[in-house]
Amino acid sequence: MPVKSVSKTGIVVPCYNESNRLDFKAITEFLQSEPEVSLLFVDDGSRDSTADLLSELVQKRPTQVGAWSLETNCGKAEAVRRGIMNAIDLGYEQIGFWDADLATPLTAIPDFIRVLDKHAEIDVVWGSRTRFLGRRVRRDKNRYILGRIYSNLSAKASCVPVYDASCGAKLFRNNAYLAPIFQEKFSSRWIFDVEILSRLKRSLKRNENRDVNDVLYELPVDQWTEVPGSKIRSGTFVRAVFELMNVAMKHRLEVYPPENSGMLKIEPVKMLELTASPISISINRAA
Repeated sequence: MPVKSVSKTGIVVPCYNESNRLDFKAITEFLQSEPEVSLLFVDDGSRDSTADLLSELVQKRPTQVGAWSLETNCGKAEAVRRGIMNAIDLGYEQIGFWDADLATPLTAIPDFIRVLDKHAEIDVVWGSRTRFLGRRVRRDKNRYILGRIYSNLSAKASCVPVYDASCGAKLFRNNAYLAPIFQEKFSSRWIFDVEILSRLKRSLKRNENRDVNDVLYELPVDQWTEVPGSKIRSGTFVRAVFELMNVAMKHRLEVYPPENSGMLKIEPVKMLELTASPISISINRAA
């Protein structure tokens, strides 16, 4: 029988073959120190023992840990999207997502929560791996350079000038803007961060004629460490560039429709549709 949660904040953690990287000790210690935070794991069709480890976590912390399963591997974007939509249904006040490798440690989550608690006008806290003096942000040199190129291209594609588009630590206020951002599948398995920015910007412009800078807060993380075992392969960056072009065209066509702006109508590149089986849930939100 599912145990009802009393947490205020739900953090979605997508997992794919993470049996060798899930840090039980760090997860357990964090949950003990933060009773108002739940970790909501989404197993993206793992082929190792990830599902068994998540089941063990649920048994140990049933009021703070949820575990959902996708029968087939659909990619990080779809795992996060489905996890967040389920977290919205559970009624958490604040919902985010976090990388399973804990490159950004879980102990940073309270910093994200404090931003939303302190600033009523802010709806999105966006983690940033900014290498300020005194911060322990350790990244591989080559991946850092590629990351900077990607972030610059992402800023142009989404028209949102974020410093670090792909940091795997983000938190959202569960308000009217959140569900529309995640209802539709993302066109990419990996670069969905830029699509989130694009959808947020479009929604604000259409509904309230507001700028995304009014609701988004970039928070430099104190610590980030490159963890071995990344699922990103050598060809991912090249593919990401083409996917960014697709997002950029789609964004401009949706924000500035050709019939209204006089622009030449251009059809966005059609991306492969992703399919996934329904997911099962093992944690309920209190009414």
